[in-house]
Amino acid sequence: MQYDVIIIGTGPAGYTAAIYCSRYNLKTAIIGKEPGGMAATAHKVENWPGEISISGSDLMEKFKSHVKNFNVEIIDSQVKKITKNNNTFTIYLNNNEIIAKSIILAVGTKHRNLNIEGEKEFLGKGVSYCSTCDGAFFKNKKVAIIGGGNSAFMAANQLSDIAKTVYLIYIDEKPLAMPSWVQRVTAKKNVTIIPKNTVVKIIGNKFVEKIQLKENFNNNDLLEIDGVFVEIGSIPNDHLIANLGIKTNDKKYMIVDNTQKTNIDGVFAAGDITTNSNGFAQIITASAEGAISALSAYKYIKNN
Repeated sequence: MQYDVIIIGTGPAGYTAAIYCSRYNLKTAIIGKEPGGMAATAHKVENWPGEISISGSDLMEKFKSHVKNFNVEIIDSQVKKITKNNNTFTIYLNNNEIIAKSIILAVGTKHRNLNIEGEKEFLGKGVSYCSTCDGAFFKNKKVAIIGGGNSAFMAANQLSDIAKTVYLIYIDEKPLAMPSWVQRVTAKKNVTIIPKNTVVKIIGNKFVEKIQLKENFNNNDLLEIDGVFVEIGSIPNDHLIANLGIKTNDKKYMIVDNTQKTNIDGVFAAGDITTNSNGFAQIITASAEGAISALSAYKYIKNN
């Protein structure tokens, strides 16, 4: 079966691209094994216009329901490989192959994990990877931020205005963040910086209660804490990129122009996997890129 557009990725970018492709009357299918992507893991989302407070899973279910109302086929499968032959693409699934005139890659990124005890168990119960999304839930509480880069210091700056106490923990002797961010955070009276240390265990009952440090801090290796924000970067889901010859930057994010086009004709990309939106990985920016990529795919097919 041949499609006009195949969208790979069922997160905000992919779902939005599917809605717009359908509205352009393109024969469209969307493929993914994780409905909602990383957005579905958010404990609460309070920055999506029109929804004062909603869980990430509920919001992504609304996206999926919206897609189902249009003539879009949703394929629950993993894409193994993509090849290009002249002006068409072959998408290899687990037990099938399909053909498309164009592709929108919305495969997103995955959080770089600490890979320690308690991290998975308390996800959404005190462990978070997004201070912008979840910071408001820790008003007047104690939080720890793990990481020494720009994102960690930005999170510390934000959370210092919300939480009672902020611990910023990183493994290096000196932070990797820009000096301007370091100066801003070190001026905060409720932020305690703990360098040359790391978290080895997250402890709690129903919710996070403590973290265990590798090295003692104030003669103790345990810190009482309500929330843990892991800010050690993210990793692009790039397993489909290499065989197509798509250009990436040094961090493996797909380079796109302002139409979301990659360097390969007929291949567009949207969401956290791209170099667009000033690196601001949010549901709203991913959705915007999805809409733009759908328009670009429509123009590409129309012109070819």
